[in-house]
Amino acid sequence: MPTQRPTLISRVSRVFRVFIKSFKPHQPVGKAPGILKGLYILVLASRWNYFLICVPVTFLVRFGQGAASSTVFLMAFLALLPTAKIFKLAMEDLTLRVSPHAGTVIRVLAGNTIEFISGIIAIRRCELEVLQASVIGSILSNILLVLGVACQISVTTKFDHRILKAIQGLSGGIKFAKLGFSPNHAHTTSHLLMLGVLATLLPSIFASSFGGSSHDMEQTKISILQVSRAVSVCLLSCYLVFSVYQLYSHASTFEDRMQSTRYRGSAGGDTHSTGRTARSLESGEVAVGDAAGQESNPSMSLSLLLVTGIVTCVLITTLTEFLVESLSVLTEKLPFITEQWVGLVLIPLAGTFSRYDVLEAVSYSRKDEMDSSLGLSLGSSVNISLFIQPLLVLLAWMMHKNLTLLYDPPFFLSVLFVNFTLLHGQSDWLSGLSLLVLYLLIAISFWFYTNNHVFNNLVPACQGL
Repeated sequence: MPTQRPTLISRVSRVFRVFIKSFKPHQPVGKAPGILKGLYILVLASRWNYFLICVPVTFLVRFGQGAASSTVFLMAFLALLPTAKIFKLAMEDLTLRVSPHAGTVIRVLAGNTIEFISGIIAIRRCELEVLQASVIGSILSNILLVLGVACQISVTTKFDHRILKAIQGLSGGIKFAKLGFSPNHAHTTSHLLMLGVLATLLPSIFASSFGGSSHDMEQTKISILQVSRAVSVCLLSCYLVFSVYQLYSHASTFEDRMQSTRYRGSAGGDTHSTGRTARSLESGEVAVGDAAGQESNPSMSLSLLLVTGIVTCVLITTLTEFLVESLSVLTEKLPFITEQWVGLVLIPLAGTFSRYDVLEAVSYSRKDEMDSSLGLSLGSSVNISLFIQPLLVLLAWMMHKNLTLLYDPPFFLSVLFVNFTLLHGQSDWLSGLSLLVLYLLIAISFWFYTNNHVFNNLVPACQGL
């Protein structure tokens, strides 16, 4: 009797069942606390929650009369700190209820929320030059500032013992002369980041071929837009393939390492120890167990989690719009502050500090978990370069805005410098210092920089092509 072939409906049903099954957590989930206890845990989860008072103050100064734009910016920035932290706690709590693969996707989507929201706001306000600068600034702050702080200032000279003890807790580089990490993980993410950078060079090549005639001008601006949009589609496809690579085929490469090597230096650091990377909400209140079958205990109920996520997401959107709006007014009142510098430095710093990337990187490096620091800095940069950046280009296209991938050389040179820094699978205080100095040099250079790129002078940002 011939075997009956499965129908299309049965195939779709099977794929749907496999998809749903992939979201089930691998370890049992413990009982969540009630709503009141969950709120109590949420409010006391971090000392940064004291700044929640800045949320209503921001609305008061924004809609009040005579408030300075600098005051609105400061209040919005301070209000973003606890709001983004609570949103992050809610998303981390959600990852306890799903599989590790689904949890990774949630962390990716939630990790760059501020960059994506500020990008949408900038597109809607036709501030595309600020958006381009903020995208580059977010990547630079991750690969130079966050990574530089993580491996910064290993004490290899003989200081007074009391001074050494006083400064020894600042970062991992201070405690250990060298910090080791997995070269496979670092090389994979740095190669992907280099791919994103090289892809952005293609529109610049078209711009450099610009001629003098009106026909060449028209053809150049159309070509740059078309190339940017085509490259964005390719980058998104590459990110999808990378997600499969990261979550399925080579998941072990990206798993947290159980072993890490500490190198003894003249600072008197530890020689070797076994570290465990545990993702926790705040100081270990909620942690995922390593042993099979060990329960993971959520810190809030599912209903409170959903309400918290929605409310904080709305607040982040509103506060980010206030932030971008106040910066625009600030650059008009203070001509010596350029929009490019605001986008490259101030907006990315607001996102970096609101996500607590610097503090987390220091915390990881102090525990000799350099792989986690690399995942925080390079992983976030890859997400922006291969996912957020091309997605914003395509969304701007749908909104009839001319956002391109036309960037300046510091982006390429910085990524190249980071690749050389991570080449040997270990870092020290000098590596961290060089990354921080490069970030400072770029910030100083862009303070005096005026973007006179030919394409920006050819095509109005809000005129669709």
